Amino acid sequence: MAYFPFYMDVEGMVCLIVGGGKVASRKVFTMLEYGAAVRVIAPEAEEEIAALAEMGRISYEARACAPEDVDGADFVIAATSDEGLNRAISRRCKSLRIPVNVVDVQEECSFIFPALVKDGDIVVGISTGGASPAIARMLKDRVRAAIPEGAGAAAGWMKENREMVKALVDSQPVREEIFYRLAELAMSAGGGLEDGTVKRMIERKLEESHG
Repeated sequence: MAYFPFYMDVEGMVCLIVGGGKVASRKVFTMLEYGAAVRVIAPEAEEEIAALAEMGRISYEARACAPEDVDGADFVIAATSDEGLNRAISRRCKSLRIPVNVVDVQEECSFIFPALVKDGDIVVGISTGGASPAIARMLKDRVRAAIPEGAGAAAGWMKENREMVKALVDSQPVREEIFYRLAELAMSAGGGLEDGTVKRMIERKLEESHG
């Protein structure tokens, strides 16, 4: 059965990453991009992980991880080459209902990572449920190519102006039309629009609705 895609705000949540190799390093950078509070436990770690720890961007403990280390984490990523340790971490997490991902071992996971395309606040996740990572990568490339340049900036601009539109327009159907049209214009402009242009468009739509 296909996986259901939950989108969750992980900013400030504690993400424990067990392992310090290249795969763990990639997960560290991914989770930092989404604002998680990253904690890494591994006897040794890639230079990038050590550097991030020195800068204070993550917490790094240079030691072997025990299953009990997952206690208190909001979610866990096990990325070690020790299958027994990964399995023990997975079992501990599941017993505590802590979401866990064991890299490349789907049956040990309670959540999986999709192939991600990110542009600002726009995030597209693609998953084949583990059936074919190659297809997921192929679709990721196609989705990235299909997203217009500046789409992320346009979404940020829409977010900034959302409350203004809601304050000026009471009618929900008219408001939805305005949001749709503003999104089209902002995407075409590769970012945002001037306040005067927005207000004139709102005024025209309101006149049409009362017309």
